[in-house]
Amino acid sequence: MSQNALQLNDTTYAGEAASWMLLRPVATADTVEKGCIHIAETKKQYHYPRLEISNWIQRDSPTPVSSGAITVDGNIITLETFQIYLEFDPQQFSQHWYADQLQDQILDRSLPVTVETYLMKHLFEKNNQKVDGMLWRSRKEYDPTNPNYYTPTSKGADANDSDMYYFDGLITQALNDANTIKIAGAGALQATTATASTYILNVFQTVYSNVPIGCLNKYGPYGLKFLVSYRTMQLMEQAYNITTTFKNGDYASAGQKAYLGYQVVPISGFPDNTVIACLASPDQNRSNTFLAVNSTDDQSQVKLAPTLAFSDIWGLRAKMKMNVGWGFTDQTVIWTTITA
Repeated sequence: MSQNALQLNDTTYAGEAASWMLLRPVATADTVEKGCIHIAETKKQYHYPRLEISNWIQRDSPTPVSSGAITVDGNIITLETFQIYLEFDPQQFSQHWYADQLQDQILDRSLPVTVETYLMKHLFEKNNQKVDGMLWRSRKEYDPTNPNYYTPTSKGADANDSDMYYFDGLITQALNDANTIKIAGAGALQATTATASTYILNVFQTVYSNVPIGCLNKYGPYGLKFLVSYRTMQLMEQAYNITTTFKNGDYASAGQKAYLGYQVVPISGFPDNTVIACLASPDQNRSNTFLAVNSTDDQSQVKLAPTLAFSDIWGLRAKMKMNVGWGFTDQTVIWTTITA
């Protein structure tokens, strides 16, 4: 049976209506837009070959004997599919302010132009934000049909993560990998006081102290980054003003998004109480974060059509296929209250 997703509460239909619609502000998809991940296109799987050399130096001898190892392995990212599907009856708008935008003929009436335009705009924005969260926070065990099901809160994650279960996100993968550099004893980052500010700065110092040497002294958009949530960035900016003795911006100025010269990047899809330090960029040779997708156009492709040839009900459908992976988990430092 069809389920109408459209709830039309504004049917006063008197006077004039604006030719635009108010939309709730939506955070951007920062992981991609701020260049914190490399993206590759594939239809099923994407293989990232890796090469490692060890023990390559030896004593000199007239007849050398091979000593050392060249290891070639790789990471495989297998794409997972999920979709959007909504049904609605455009005829409902005959009682709305935009009734004059409906087609004159009642047969096969589609949405009013203004509604369709703003529906697509808002859907793309909200879906991009949701996917941004999935890249980091999703976990297959959040799926109620999974035999190993558990709730996000049981792992210290946000209850709103409960619908993110189509693949394991980067944080989930990092926590489940024994090679990841995990900082023990993480506690919640709280509203900024002198004590709380000292704590958050100590957190950054601890994370920084555990960064592998190969990632140090690499600055700028293709260098080492500290990845945090917007709230954590907010606390970090306030901490600079409260506790440091150096000349910082005042409370009327934007805070510095940097730590010891390295970029601190706030990401809308990132969880609170979490700090990750790693290389994260769109350049595959200078990134430790990878996203494989069927097509970079999938998130902007939507099919809008009647559900049946003789039905007034229309459907809106989009499909996406993607997954994420780390290059080297032993080059990633994570401090988080979320558990494996």
